[in-house]
Amino acid sequence: MQQAFQQVGLAQDSPLYVVMKIGFQALPALMSIVNAMQNTQVCHILSKDELPIEIDVGQEHRYHSVFACPILRQQTTDQNPPMKLVCGHVISKDALNKLSIQNKLKCPYCPLGNR
Repeated sequence: MQQAFQQVGLAQDSPLYVVMKIGFQALPALMSIVNAMQNTQVCHILSKDELPIEIDVGQEHRYHSVFACPILRQQTTDQNPPMKLVCGHVISKDALNKLSIQNKLKCPYCPLGNR
């Protein structure tokens, strides 16, 4: 059964188990950055949806390694990475540069303006 899952690129473990496992592995790093941010009084960052930290989940848990920009219809690369807008939509860096005018950007998908 394990070989069948590997051949089609599926995880053998349940999605809930995988999420819990990655969460427990990331917990020490997350707690460390939260403590450091509280000690340096940078609590306003804690109110955002994301923390300024990257957690390495390992190659076996990278399920969405390819992102195609919906604006330019090109795959992103290390030189042209995906960029998350304030509204949550994601476009490529090249698309972001083409759409921005005088450091202002309006999301092409929603009415929110981004800076």
